[in-house]
Amino acid sequence: MITVSETDDRDLVKEIMTHEDIWWRIGGEDPDDFYPPADCIYLLARIDDVPAGLLVLLPDFDSHFQLLPQFRDQKYAVGAAILAKAKEYTGRITTEIGKEHANVHHFALKNGYTVLKEDKDNWYYEKVL
Repeated sequence: MITVSETDDRDLVKEIMTHEDIWWRIGGEDPDDFYPPADCIYLLARIDDVPAGLLVLLPDFDSHFQLLPQFRDQKYAVGAAILAKAKEYTGRITTEIGKEHANVHHFALKNGYTVLKEDKDNWYYEKVL
């Protein structure tokens, strides 16, 4: 069963975000130097009580979705559950996806994101919740 709740456990958020299969896509600095900012909202998805991924809502409601590799076969269900929870916080979120991540672009489209614009490197989206 998928559950989603807000978490303030920034150590767990760091553990997910700095996972070796995630960090290289979003990082840039040494993961040991990273600590999740306090001014974000962290929505944690669990599958059968096991942390599976999260949606990070920045103060301007730009968003970042991270899913641990062992749960990616359930990405659409987890995405739908997290987005339903995000609606409790805002009516609209945005995100940016690099064009080297075409699989994430397709995930965004399937979850109802709209491409606002694109440039040579990125797609820019919004999702009305």
